[in-house]
Amino acid sequence: MEINKTQVKKYGIIALAILLVIIIFQNTEPVSLEILFWRITMSRILLYPLIFLIGLGVGWYGFGKRNKKF
Repeated sequence: MEINKTQVKKYGIIALAILLVIIIFQNTEPVSLEILFWRITMSRILLYPLIFLIGLGVGWYGFGKRNKKF
C-alpha cells in the first residue's frame, strides 16, 4: 500500500478540522476580550474561529509579501 503526499495532506487537514470542531464545542462559555478601550463579550465558540481566521489572513498576507520580494 503506497501513500502519496496528497493523501497525507488530505487526512492531515481532516484531522485538524475535526480537532478544531472538538475544541470549539468544548468552549461555549462567554468570555470578555479587551482591546485598548473596547470591551467585547462573546462566546468562545465565536471567538476562537474569529481569531483563527484573523491569524490565517495575517499569515497568508505576510507569506505572500515575503515571497514577492525574493
